[in-house]
Order: sequence, then C-alpha cells, then structure tokens
Amino acid sequence: MIPFKLFYATSSTPDIDRAAAWYKEKLEFEQLFRFDFPEFGTSIIHLGKHDFRIELIQQKDSVSCPIPQGTPPGHTNVQGLTQICFMVEDLDQLIADLEAKGVEKAWEKRENPAFGVDFQFFKDCDGRLLQFVQLRTDVVEQMKELVQKSGFHFSYQSV
Repeated sequence: MIPFKLFYATSSTPDIDRAAAWYKEKLEFEQLFRFDFPEFGTSIIHLGKHDFRIELIQQKDSVSCPIPQGTPPGHTNVQGLTQICFMVEDLDQLIADLEAKGVEKAWEKRENPAFGVDFQFFKDCDGRLLQFVQLRTDVVEQMKELVQKSGFHFSYQSV
C-alpha cells in the first residue's frame, strides 16, 4: 500500500470566527484560507501549523451533539472520534504556555510508561478535546523505525 498520513481534522463549530481566533491565539495556528458558500450556508477556514491543518466548518442550522462527550477518562462515552492529538517535545512547557493563555484543562497530566508517552488533555473554545503527547525517551527510536518503515520521514525536534 502506498504511504499516507493525516492531513487535517475537521471540526464543526457554531461560530467559525471565534473558533479560528481561538486556534490562532492559543495554539498559534496560521489561517491558510477561508471559503464562504452562502448558497449552502457554509463557511470553511483552514488553519495550519507545521505540516498539519485543522478545517473549521460553520454550517447554517447545524446542531451540537445531544449527548455530552464528557472529560477523560469518560471521554469515550460517545462513539466516534474523541479528540485531536498533537505530539510535542516539551509537554511541561506546553502545559505552562497554555495555562498562561487561559486554556481549560480537561484532565491532569498523565504518565503512561506502558504506551511510552506522557500526555495532557485541554479543551478548545467549543469544548472539544485536544490531547498533547510527549514521547518518552525510550520510545523515540522505536517510533522513528516504525514511521520510516511506513515510507515517511520521522522528525522529533523542537518546533
């Protein structure tokens, strides 16, 4: 099979301008483009950071999920995608930066030696879960090997 990787995740929001401003201010994403389709009642904004994008969509008459997702560890009580996960090199620094910007924590920092990661959950302005993961030193080499086998280049460095 040919190699592939995640290009973007899409989030439907009741207020696209508020959501775009939040991702730009809190996570330092850049706005790449915006398209408005008034005939469909749809607006789309793509935000980018490094090689990843978030697509925000505001759809006229959209409704929020009637069942609340919950916070970790009960965040998987609704089936489907549960969070967007970002890999970082310095989790403690990221936590300090986001706390200083007033970003809401969804759970306290966790260490998971069995998975080879430490992680922290936050919520975006619409209450969606964002997970930030730092690889433990002993698994970085294993990850490099696995990713390179997939046909992609693995880079784990300061961003």
